[in-house]
Amino acid sequence: MKKATGVKRVLSVAALALVVANTIAFAQDDTTDTNTWESFDMTMHYSGNAYTKKRRATIDKGEVVHTTSDTSSGLMFSCLEGHFMVGISWKPQDLRATFGETSKRRKGKNIDMRLDDSEKKKLGLWIYKPSLGTASSRKRWQAAKLYNAVVRQQKVTLYMDGKKSITLDLPKANRAFANFGAKCGIGKLAKKK
Repeated sequence: MKKATGVKRVLSVAALALVVANTIAFAQDDTTDTNTWESFDMTMHYSGNAYTKKRRATIDKGEVVHTTSDTSSGLMFSCLEGHFMVGISWKPQDLRATFGETSKRRKGKNIDMRLDDSEKKKLGLWIYKPSLGTASSRKRWQAAKLYNAVVRQQKVTLYMDGKKSITLDLPKANRAFANFGAKCGIGKLAKKK
């Protein structure tokens, strides 16, 4: 009987070593990019000769929710003093850092959208910043279309004149996404009419 007990101990130690080795190997091999929704409060200051003196003295406050992947294209929704907008990153990058940058060069570009495998729908004219690889909505309805696609977990493919189409890898809505946008009348914290 003592030999059997010794064998069990050897097997137990060997099994434990195997589990630990597999766990360490899995942790080292897990370099996958986790894409989720993250939010933060935002303050907007206006500067430069393009703004009136009154506008330069204005400080707008609001909130932002964005995708966190820096290995795929993504979205950044903002609710600033009741104005709901969305920004699209046409290339993989850190959205929070990118949308905080300024770009003097801007172009108006038409964007179309395909939800799941439906027909293309026009999303109208957007503000494209070539140096940043981003496009910003001009109208609330443009942001609402993409917001609803996230809520409905739809596959979103976007098309812009002169650019390769992109299919967004949008994460499922989480608490940060659901709590976003109350002052813009969206999200679970919005006042119901």
